Amino acid sequence: MSEQRSPAHRAAHPFNDEKPGIGSLDIPPITSSGIDWRAIYFLPGLLTWRDLLSDYPGLLRTKLMLIPLRDDLHLQARPLVTYTLIGACILPFLLQQSLEEVESQRLIYSFGIIPALLLEHARLAPGLMFVSPEAALFTSMFLHAGWIHLIGNMLYLWIFGDDVEDSMGRYRYLVFYLLCGLAGALSHVAAHPTSEIPVVGASGAVSGVLGAYLLLYPHARILVLLPMGPFSRLVRLPAFLVLGFWIVFQLLNAAFAAAQENGVAWYDHIGGFVTGLALVPLFKHRKVRLLQPGHGSRRWLRKL
Repeated sequence: MSEQRSPAHRAAHPFNDEKPGIGSLDIPPITSSGIDWRAIYFLPGLLTWRDLLSDYPGLLRTKLMLIPLRDDLHLQARPLVTYTLIGACILPFLLQQSLEEVESQRLIYSFGIIPALLLEHARLAPGLMFVSPEAALFTSMFLHAGWIHLIGNMLYLWIFGDDVEDSMGRYRYLVFYLLCGLAGALSHVAAHPTSEIPVVGASGAVSGVLGAYLLLYPHARILVLLPMGPFSRLVRLPAFLVLGFWIVFQLLNAAFAAAQENGVAWYDHIGGFVTGLALVPLFKHRKVRLLQPGHGSRRWLRKL
C-alpha cells in the first residue's frame, strides 16, 4: 500500500530520489499525520489497533482463533536469554512510545528492513541512515509497530522460547535465534525485492523458535484459549496441532494474500520457521531427543 507524494511531502520523504537509475518512488511519506501503519509489515500475523477496533469479529475468526497461554514442559534451567530478548524488544518499544509520532516513524525507517534499500534499488536520505542496510537485518528484530504487534511476538517467545533455550543452552540458543531472524528477513527480501516499505518485528526469529519447538516437542500439551465470546474455552492441544495450524495459516496467506493489502510479512514467518526446523538438530544438546513423546494430563477441554 502506498500513497502518492505531494510537493509538500518531498522534504520529509525518507528516500533520496537522486540516485542514478532510480525513478520516483511511490511510498508512504513521513508527514505530521503519520505513515499509514497498515502499510508496515506486522509480525507474526497479528493486526493493528485499527483492526482491533474496526473488525473484532473478523479478528477472532482469522487471526486469534488459537491463543496459546502456556505449555506443560518443565525447565532444567532459568531461560535468561529468552528473558533478555523479551526485554530487548520491550525497551526499544517503550522508547518509541516516548517519541513524537514523526520521530517514531523515522526510527522505523532508520532501523527497519527495506528490501529496495538492501538491494540498492533506492537509498535513504542522509539524515535517516543510522545503520547500514545489512545491520538493519538485525536491528529490525528489536522494533515493533504497535502494542498488539509486540504482545503477540512476546507471548509466543515467552511460551515456546524457554523450552527451546533449555534444549540448546544459552549461547547456542542466542545464535540460533538471530540466524532464524536473519533467514526470515532475507526470505521476505527475496519475495519482495523492490518493496520500499520498512519491515520490523521479531517474528522471523520467533517463527524459528516455533519450528524448533515443533521438532523437539510435538506432543507437548499447549493450553490454548479459543475466544468465542460467551462460548470461550480453554483447550489443551498437542503442539503439533497448534503449531501445525499456525504454519498452514502462514502458507495459505502467502499463497493467496497480497502482503501490501494486509501488512503481514508472510515469507518472513515461513523462512524463519523452516530455518528453525533445519537448524535445531545442529544446535540442540546431544542428549536432547527430537520428536519427544508427550507426558502429563490428557484432558483437553475445560470451560473458561
